[in-house]
Amino acid sequence: MSDINQSNSLIDLAARIKAEHEACTAALRSGLKYAIAAGDLLIEAKSHLEHGAWLPWLKEYCAVSERTARLYMRLAANRDQIEAISANRCRFVDPRRDRASCGPQEDIPRRRACAYGCRRIGG
Repeated sequence: MSDINQSNSLIDLAARIKAEHEACTAALRSGLKYAIAAGDLLIEAKSHLEHGAWLPWLKEYCAVSERTARLYMRLAANRDQIEAISANRCRFVDPRRDRASCGPQEDIPRRRACAYGCRRIGG
């Protein structure tokens, strides 16, 4: 067995894994921004159509399934919560500490929820 701290190949692999993970995280955040933007546009388009005309319009003019369109629209409608979660913060107000925002989930008292629905569960 090799010593993890002494192995150049393992140190190199760890650095490469970290770089790929960071690139993946950045790509996911970027993709989420596009999905939310698409959701905003879908919500706007739907508001311009008569009742019952949206799904036929979506099928004829957009290369997006109904299920994906609804997901994009939900993402857009819940933008604030998503941004709070992705920033690893929320706006929980703890009257005992008079804090306007919390940090990681550990800062949220048990069985309490912030304005975005973040919850600390368990002991």
